[in-house]
Amino acid sequence: MKSRKIVTICLIFVAVFLYWVASQFLDNLFDWLNIAITRDLYLTIPEIVAVVVAVGGFFVLIKYKKAMDFFTEAVSELSKVTFPTKKESGQSAVVVVVLVAIATLLLAFYDLIWSTLTRWILN
Repeated sequence: MKSRKIVTICLIFVAVFLYWVASQFLDNLFDWLNIAITRDLYLTIPEIVAVVVAVGGFFVLIKYKKAMDFFTEAVSELSKVTFPTKKESGQSAVVVVVLVAIATLLLAFYDLIWSTLTRWILN
């Protein structure tokens, strides 16, 4: 049941993000269409539509059983994840830096060869 609460909290954050995206989109659409945005009520028309979209999206996801099952399973799988220790993270970072350095040297070498061949062919 703990994972269900976590999923609900995450869906609330998704709904807030959806409100923000819909609000920004509708504000830009109203500006593009040269429609005046008046504050008739406490909220403007784009904000009201964005609230309806966000709340509707939240309730659709809550009521859609397959989506809730997927999110609940994802949370339960994520609870099984083990994070690396500080030592393992440091070792991984060193490996990444060394491999990036090697790749950089190889690409520089190939670039040198390619530019030399190109100059030789064009001259």
